[in-house]
Amino acid sequence: MAIKGWSDVVRLPRLGKIALGVKDEQGIPRAVDYFVVPPEVQAIYGPKPKELDILIPSEDIDSFFPIFLKRYGEQYGLLCRGDGEVASVSADYIVSGGGEEYGIIYNNGRFIHAETGEELEVEDGSGRKWVKYPCPYKECKFYKTQRCTEVATLNVILYKVPGILGVYSLDTGSFNSYVNIRNALTILRGIFGKVSFIPLKLKVRMQELHPFVKGKRIKTVKPVLYIDMGDLNFEQVAAMIKNKLKPEKFNFNLDFLPITCNIGIEPADEDEKPELLYPPVNEDVIDEEDEEYETEYDEKTMETGDESKEVFSIQEGGTPEEYLNEEHLDEEERDEKEGIFKALTPAKKKVTSKGVFTYIRAACMKGPFGKGELCEVYAVGDGLLEVAPYQDFSAEILSYKDGAVLVDNVLIEKSA
Repeated sequence: MAIKGWSDVVRLPRLGKIALGVKDEQGIPRAVDYFVVPPEVQAIYGPKPKELDILIPSEDIDSFFPIFLKRYGEQYGLLCRGDGEVASVSADYIVSGGGEEYGIIYNNGRFIHAETGEELEVEDGSGRKWVKYPCPYKECKFYKTQRCTEVATLNVILYKVPGILGVYSLDTGSFNSYVNIRNALTILRGIFGKVSFIPLKLKVRMQELHPFVKGKRIKTVKPVLYIDMGDLNFEQVAAMIKNKLKPEKFNFNLDFLPITCNIGIEPADEDEKPELLYPPVNEDVIDEEDEEYETEYDEKTMETGDESKEVFSIQEGGTPEEYLNEEHLDEEERDEKEGIFKALTPAKKKVTSKGVFTYIRAACMKGPFGKGELCEVYAVGDGLLEVAPYQDFSAEILSYKDGAVLVDNVLIEKSA
């Protein structure tokens, strides 16, 4: 007699991670045009593969290719997960004082919606409690400041790698990659009646994109994912289905009949923050008259032209000083006096009614944010104009908030 809850669990373990970027010696993430894979995968495909042989492990797309909006914190890991309509907020984070950010009041074991007075539902998941709360998606302040983003995780079997009884996971926040894979799976299901355990190729290639961002057309190059059947064309696939054949090169028995498989996958460690914020390979404004164009943008905006997700920038009629008003900062934040940053974009100048400011996108190396965390740096006057991309610079911190910092006395760090 088997134990209920043990013997009825059918799932594949997680064997490793696949990435589309690397971190340099200073911890700055950068996009690459190949898959970053574990050593056992490199042994089969080499150190920088651009395509991998894969099997989809299940017919349940929510199991092998889930997508959620996610926000992470340094201490509590995953703080919030949503689907655009309903969000699950960490109960531990709310109890510790984070409820004010969401408008949730904790009182005697109950979680109350601050505006409506309604008691919110609590659910268990991943060994923690989660409070269900309306998800405003693109209107969420965390989404607008890039502290919440779309995260899709593709789980696949690499059947040419020894020990295939498990999956490798790849995180992506790319709209184009997600749509490409979903569409390919839809076509495959139409052809075969299923998607699981069909030999496929997962490929990455650099794609030049020309979206409109804030009324300007930009050019950028990003790694984008694709799934196809390799060298097989449609006629060959149709013939194999009709004659119940298999490609000889796969060297194992494979049933092309529409037999489905719904093997589960070991739950992921959701507190592990995915590396999605790889800067683009290059970024340019196409029209020369657009020299005053603000260079900050996120990947979804670059791919779709969606301007609803904005990082902090100097808005018309406003200044960084107004946005970063010290009344919004707590005492701990005011204690930060100096920061060190690595520039990721050229500096731009902006003239406002309050004065002239320069601004730049950078990675924080020391100071108000976590090491390697992307941020917007603003300086009074021409303070940042001499800073070139990938140069380190230090500066006196005047104030900071929501991934943006206002500085003065900028000093370019000398190379060793």
